[in-house]
Amino acid sequence: SYLRHQGSTFVDRFDANSYLYITRAMDYFDLADDFGGVLANAFRGTTSRFCVVSFTSDWLFPTSDNRQIVHALNAVA
Repeated sequence: SYLRHQGSTFVDRFDANSYLYITRAMDYFDLADDFGGVLANAFRGTTSRFCVVSFTSDWLFPTSDNRQIVHALNAVA
């Protein structure tokens, strides 16, 4: 199957420890930290348009996190 092939390819190309470091970096990253703990400050001054999409079944990027992003974007709009 497609997913089995992609999984095999991934295992051949990456060391398992690199995957652990990548996922740990994603877990610890907090954009608001560099902006006084206020997520809206991170988006202040941006001229880009944003589209935030969320799935209730997504464990890595939960809907509650996406709601916070939307609130922060609306705060600086």
